[in-house]
This record gives sequence, structure tokens and C-alpha cells, in this order.
Amino acid sequence: MPTMADLSSAIRSDLSARGRPPVAVKSPYYVNNTIRAIWRQAAEALRQADELVIIGFSLPPSDQIVSSMLATELNENATIIPVDYGDAVVSNLERIFPAERIVTDDAGLRDSAVPKWVATRANHTH
Repeated sequence: MPTMADLSSAIRSDLSARGRPPVAVKSPYYVNNTIRAIWRQAAEALRQADELVIIGFSLPPSDQIVSSMLATELNENATIIPVDYGDAVVSNLERIFPAERIVTDDAGLRDSAVPKWVATRANHTH
């Protein structure tokens, strides 16, 4: 059975137009030039990212647009850092990425998640 990483790789290699909104059915919403430009900029930023910090967003399975964008565009060497009240985000990320790419230190910390991340990582230099 293929892993999500295998599927992500297959999707990435099958994409013919990078930076398009990753949806199965295109709605008129995406015909807007401004929205398309924002998607292209987001895709480029994800491809260049060394680190993706997700603050306060659990990446629910129902949000297939964001999941698809991350799976197809995020730099394959980027570290993913969820900072969240709950820890559901970790299992949701593991549906898309290998666990070794996900730093879980700041997930599931309730009200202290964001303050801890700010205190220990926000000013981290590479």
C-alpha cells in the first residue's frame, strides 16, 4: 500500500501547472487573477521553505485544498512545526508527511503552545 509520501511524490510529478489552486473541480472563484496570483506566491514560498510553522490550525481532513497544496508544493526537506492547543494536528499532518519531518514539541500544549513556541523558537536563527 502506498504511503502518503509516495502519493505526494506521484501528485507532484503529475502536476502540469504549478501554483494552481489544488482542487479537483475549479470554481469561478479561482478565475480571479488576484486569487490565482496569491496561490502562485504561496506555492513558490512553500517550495523555498526550510521550515513550515502551523499555528492554531489543526489541518482537518476535510480541508483537502490546504492538504493538497502542502503535499504537492512544500519543499521535501522542510521541517514542519505544528503549534496548537490540541494534538490532532500531528495525526493530520502524518496523513500527508512522514513523521520524521514533523517536530511535535509545541503541539497539544493547550494554552501554553504559542507562548512556549514564541519563547523558544520565534527568534531562532538558522
